[in-house]
Amino acid sequence: MTRMVCIGECIVGMAPLESPDTYRMGFAGDTLNTAWYLALLLGDRAEMVCFTAGGTDSVSDQIFDFLGAAAQLAARVGTHRGALAPV
Repeated sequence: MTRMVCIGECIVGMAPLESPDTYRMGFAGDTLNTAWYLALLLGDRAEMVCFTAGGTDSVSDQIFDFLGAAAQLAARVGTHRGALAPV
């Protein structure tokens, strides 16, 4: 099977909701979006890997959980002690 790797950042996006001062957090970025949609497009013909890094904060943990739960992506992640997730 072919393996394709996208290397780069996964960023945090905050979208405002109707309630004042309320936001929905999501994850995106050029690298993640490319890996995500290539995985959907290629299906079983290739393994798509998203290679990224984050910090040791709770938001980075949520990014890693999100990537780990994405059935169509094989996530390879690294952490930088003391760093924060890219926002």
